[in-house]
Amino acid sequence: GLQDGAVIELAGVEIGRVETVTLADYKARVTLKIRGDIPLQEDAQAAIKTKGLIGERYVRIIPGHSSTILAPGGTIDKTEESVDIQQLLGEFIFGNMGDTSASEKTPADSADPFSLDLD
Repeated sequence: GLQDGAVIELAGVEIGRVETVTLADYKARVTLKIRGDIPLQEDAQAAIKTKGLIGERYVRIIPGHSSTILAPGGTIDKTEESVDIQQLLGEFIFGNMGDTSASEKTPADSADPFSLDLD
């Protein structure tokens, strides 16, 4: 998963690091430390991505279009669910694609993937 110290990128440029990753109400809560000269709109989005096929995970920020800028300590509410490439490869190789029954899913499977707090 995402680790403390992971890179945060905007348009392919490093703009900060993940400060902490904790669990709150069955959701990951990620605290970001972003450079002070990078304004983020209140409707910016965040996604956990993987560098390369099985590389390290990082947070990609997708700018928003709002004229309102997030204040320090603000929260990015819009997140994009991450895709686990290693799991997909395993399912493809071993033929288990689409084999998850509804009874195997947990409440966390349908929850928002994470919420982000800016510091």
